[in-house]
Amino acid sequence: MKDIIFSAVMILYLFILLSFPVHLLLFGANRIRARKDPAKKKYPWFLLIVHLFLFLLVVAAIIIPNLTRFAAPSKQSEFKTNLGAIYVAQLSYFSNTNTYASGPDAFKLLQWEPAGQNRYAYYCQGAMIPNKLPMNINYTPLPDGRWPVALKPASSKTGFTCMAVGNIDNDETLDVWSINDGKILRNDLNDI
Repeated sequence: MKDIIFSAVMILYLFILLSFPVHLLLFGANRIRARKDPAKKKYPWFLLIVHLFLFLLVVAAIIIPNLTRFAAPSKQSEFKTNLGAIYVAQLSYFSNTNTYASGPDAFKLLQWEPAGQNRYAYYCQGAMIPNKLPMNINYTPLPDGRWPVALKPASSKTGFTCMAVGNIDNDETLDVWSINDGKILRNDLNDI
């Protein structure tokens, strides 16, 4: 059913996009003819304005969804910066204690928290820093509860995996990234 509706809408879009230049040519030709012979009926302005409005509506319907695709990388820059900072904080903590920060106080041990309105929630084993912007999903991702991917945040004496979970475009799909002690940044679930 969705395919039929999508096809019908695309056919309507195509009709409007292709018929607008024809109406524009007819309008121009009619204006030229009306100058030569004033008795001839002029092409109605109203029809051209309505068609122009429909044409602009279709162009906007095509362009606006594509603009969100270009905005996504700028929204994702937050997690890259913050996961990099968590990585550095974990290495610093390890150099002082010979173990990686873990447990519910991991971020306090690391003395790290994100600045500003973080779009992503950050996880390091049992510790979580919630995001300040809504994810628009019906659950809060928790490593010991419902989690969007198989890989979970973990930490031990020999290694760590810290993660960022956010929602870029306010749909049901989350954006999940992880970084580990090998400084491997990985996209576990892509929201683009």
